[in-house]
Amino acid sequence: MLTGKTAPAAVNFLRMLADFMTVFAAFAVGLAAYRTLGVGKHDPRIMPYVYLALFAGFVFAGVFRWMGLYAQGRSSLSIAEVQRLFGGYAAGSLILVAATFFSRLGQDDPPSRLVLLYALVLIFPALRFQRFILQGAFDWLHRRLGGEQRALIVGRGEMADQLARTLERVSTPLYRVSRVPDDAVGNMQHVAEAVQRGGIDAVFVVEAGLSHASMLELQKLCEEAGAQFSYVPDLFELVTHDIRMTEVDGVPLIVRRTRGRRWLYLACKRLFDAAFASVALVVLSPAMLVIALAVKFDSPGPVFFSQERVGLNGRRFRLFKFRSMYDGTDPYAPSPKTSDDPRITRTGRFLRRKSLDELPQLLNIFRGDMSVVGPRPEMPFIVEKYTPSHRTRLKAKPGLTGVWQISSHRSADIHEVMDYDVYYVENQSFILDMVVVFETAFYFLSGRGGC
Repeated sequence: MLTGKTAPAAVNFLRMLADFMTVFAAFAVGLAAYRTLGVGKHDPRIMPYVYLALFAGFVFAGVFRWMGLYAQGRSSLSIAEVQRLFGGYAAGSLILVAATFFSRLGQDDPPSRLVLLYALVLIFPALRFQRFILQGAFDWLHRRLGGEQRALIVGRGEMADQLARTLERVSTPLYRVSRVPDDAVGNMQHVAEAVQRGGIDAVFVVEAGLSHASMLELQKLCEEAGAQFSYVPDLFELVTHDIRMTEVDGVPLIVRRTRGRRWLYLACKRLFDAAFASVALVVLSPAMLVIALAVKFDSPGPVFFSQERVGLNGRRFRLFKFRSMYDGTDPYAPSPKTSDDPRITRTGRFLRRKSLDELPQLLNIFRGDMSVVGPRPEMPFIVEKYTPSHRTRLKAKPGLTGVWQISSHRSADIHEVMDYDVYYVENQSFILDMVVVFETAFYFLSGRGGC
């Protein structure tokens, strides 16, 4: 069994090797497609493409390493890491295209560029699928071989809850999280006993009420117990996802980035939304007609369900869905958690499992009430209870899909996991939108739909 510092090094090497082999395999499939489709000039050679595939494997592995995709403490399944993976893929592709262009100069019979094109189309989805499988295998081995790290959270409140969810999402290392009871957070003796008795590997302090002396005492205790000590600043309203670290003559500073209205991004986003909704409504209209008939004949009541939701800057609008519950059900009651909820109709179970009940929201997107990607629209009575930090999610147009919808906490209520939507609002970009769309398709195809 790998222990200590050898385990992360071995995992990183296996990840790099897997990425290298995935890129090489993409070129092999690209060459096979080139030979099978018969487009372009026939090239019977193999070795030039083998050399190109080997070079591409080294390029992508090197770029990923430079971008920190193999760093410990990251989850290869989180949206931030998929976005980073896409950035590495784009950078590696540009390097590869440039290198291929210059290498062709002076050659009488250079390798076909169609093979490169086919491979580049395949590489990103292949890498995403490979990392999904590999991370699942790593997690399974960690649990079987006892490779989990035991983490103790000392703190209470919203930031402590968010940290617990974050640690559960991290895959390297794999954390098993426990927490000090709220009424014992300030009791250093209780905390010390928890660290020593539980064999804790890492202690995370999220408590502003601890005195300076208590913090130093806890840090010393962690050093003696061989546990890593970490402190989360008590700046939840300020320190979110949109900060950077800087310094002034050696004094460390936390700076919040300020962003103005990015008109080009918003214009491109609206153009994409309108095009997506228009094409989807035309293509899916036969399927939507079948669904409407199934809903109508399955149980009495209207085909569509509408509900008031809160959108951009607090503006209210009517959200449309296919009715998946029996007519007369309270529209503002808590959403079903499981598919066997008695409020759900037979057709509704299928629609909710495949998220097909949300197809009418394409009308909301076409009208401009919603976007393809964004925070999930919430009900008015919940928005009224928002804290100032929660109201950040109202700065973006609500979406059909988003970071929360493709997360591991999708079954939880939206207002219980606000950090997903806050992350999206503070990191909006067209690339992030496209990554979320890709992840939604991946999520759907993998069969991890809703209840």
